[in-house]
Amino acid sequence: MPTTVPTPHATDHERLLAGLNERQREAVTAPDGPTLVIAGPGSGKTRVICARIAHLVRTGRAEPHRIAAITFTRKAAEEMAARLRTMLPPAESHRVWISTFHRLCGRLLRDHGEAVGIPADFRIVDGAERIGVMRRCMFDAGVDVRIHKPQALLHRISTLKNRMRTPAETETWEDDEHAGRNAQLAAAYQAALAQANGLDFDDMLLGAVRLLHESPEARAAAGERFPRILVDEYQDTNLPQYVLVRQIAEGRDDVFVVGDPDQAIYGWRGAELQNILSFQRDFPAARRIDLQLAYRSSARLLEAAGAMIRSNGERLDHTFRCANPPGMPPAIHHAADPAAEADFAVARAGARIRRDEGEVAVLYRTNAQSGALENAFRRAGIRYRITGGESFYNRPEILDALCCLQAASDPDGDDEAMRRFADLPPHPRTGRRIAAEIGRLPGRSFWSRAEQAARSGALSDYHAANLRLRLELAAALRDAACRLPLDELVDEALGRTGYRQAAAASADADAEDRLDNLAELAYDASVFARDDEGADTNTPEGRLRLLAAFLAHCRSMRTPERDDAAGVRVTLSTLHGAKGLEFDTVIVAGFDAEHLPHRRTVASAADAGAAIEEERRLAYVGMTRARTELYLSVPAVTGHGAKQRRTGPSPFLAEIPDHLRTGAAPAGPYAEQPADTTMGPLGPERSL
Repeated sequence: MPTTVPTPHATDHERLLAGLNERQREAVTAPDGPTLVIAGPGSGKTRVICARIAHLVRTGRAEPHRIAAITFTRKAAEEMAARLRTMLPPAESHRVWISTFHRLCGRLLRDHGEAVGIPADFRIVDGAERIGVMRRCMFDAGVDVRIHKPQALLHRISTLKNRMRTPAETETWEDDEHAGRNAQLAAAYQAALAQANGLDFDDMLLGAVRLLHESPEARAAAGERFPRILVDEYQDTNLPQYVLVRQIAEGRDDVFVVGDPDQAIYGWRGAELQNILSFQRDFPAARRIDLQLAYRSSARLLEAAGAMIRSNGERLDHTFRCANPPGMPPAIHHAADPAAEADFAVARAGARIRRDEGEVAVLYRTNAQSGALENAFRRAGIRYRITGGESFYNRPEILDALCCLQAASDPDGDDEAMRRFADLPPHPRTGRRIAAEIGRLPGRSFWSRAEQAARSGALSDYHAANLRLRLELAAALRDAACRLPLDELVDEALGRTGYRQAAAASADADAEDRLDNLAELAYDASVFARDDEGADTNTPEGRLRLLAAFLAHCRSMRTPERDDAAGVRVTLSTLHGAKGLEFDTVIVAGFDAEHLPHRRTVASAADAGAAIEEERRLAYVGMTRARTELYLSVPAVTGHGAKQRRTGPSPFLAEIPDHLRTGAAPAGPYAEQPADTTMGPLGPERSL
């Protein structure tokens, strides 16, 4: 990245500045006052923030301990601190306050929180404990936690808090049909936290904002402590974070923010794009500096992504040039279906690995899309890691569906699955009581003890009746397994148990995602049956053998990949989870009209236009993860069986000029083509 060669006698600081390009140096040495730095993908934003801190310290413009550099994740803060240690002596770099927003708020509340009734010894409630608190609140309110997920309700409460609204007030939930119930649960949750002397992360933000609003002394102390504020990824700030920065900077406005509105992809969790778009309005004296040189992607990849993102109206237009050679443009690949698309991803990744040409990422819009990819990479023997989500086969709804299939296949063969089967909706609490009683009886398996309990009178009439219903259901599923194709059996099991209906009736934000995952499992079953050449699906015995083989396959897929080993070269990730990462080769799966923009997200949005723009930014983030090789894969169909439907290319593809993409277009808008017809710039390769 250097643009100037320093003299042999240059100081460390001169060498630091000499290693920056012209716009980076302008940002690093900018005068005091509000500064907005627009930093596109691969333009060196972290380097600029750290060099700015080092410059302030080395020139005597700021004392290290009076600088606050704020980012969003602990990992990002650690990376920034490590980079700063290469620019400043340890005695100075360790004194700079580099932290997440939440750590900063925690410090303010520990020091001054008693002014607004927050004790200095408050506990941070997060993760499993937070879910446990909400689960207890829902249990006390008689809400079925197997249908209405605590995690989903907590996410919605968090989104409201991030918009500085009060979840415990019914009107906050607007048109939600469960507004009253949700408000009561939110109030119970807050009361439980207060009783435990606890704050969740959202409460820490809101508590710090309230503290600085209500206590002039605390606000003055915070401003005196941190007269210099630098904020990374400013486009991802939510309303409380925005207000907090304004409060601390009050009277000085010495705020240095770095971000890229084209990479604002977290509106669904409360991030406010307008925070960065309106920075110069909020700080009229602000200067804006655009980092114009990109060092990550090859030129044609960057041009293609830039052509697409310019279709957005809500953005700050800026000139963005590439410091790298032209390279190859994105390759458009047309696949017959998601399974063929997954085989293509394996072929591309395998070719890259064989040539020892760096790391490969396969990115997708929804977690449900990972199932076919995980299967394909396992079959090929290519190890992978998963970021941005959990392995498909370990998701709760998949485990629920598989326990129904286990009941159809061999109830005596998997006690863990059958305990889960007894605990499924619509009677989860009854199921737990039954399981506890059954556990006390002798027998070779959980299910044999269940059959004994149903006959023995060991249970109350109510519990015995419910258990007999489960026994009858298992028998009915066994009968269905002898008659139906494997994918239809998955649908039958989910229908007979009422599981699909319960998920569809749930008002949880992630209910549709759970249904998508269940549909993906049925698709996985159809592909497994198609590929099992030895299966005899014309007899009941053959269908049962195929079912047992499919369950064994799913169990093997639940075994986690070792993703910490140096040999893992493939990453599977959602587009959201890939933010901030980069890879030599990127394959974006599902670049179709169903997933990009995501059909359901746009349909449910209050502002469809804004939702489409965020989806376009998400596609932009995915495309700009690639250094040298990018594939945009378009399956011809989605779904399976009777629910299979044709789809077309993402409308975002039409925004990329023809000369900035390769790969023949399909013959018609929904034409199916073999998976190996368009292999991209490196030519065809054999699948592993």
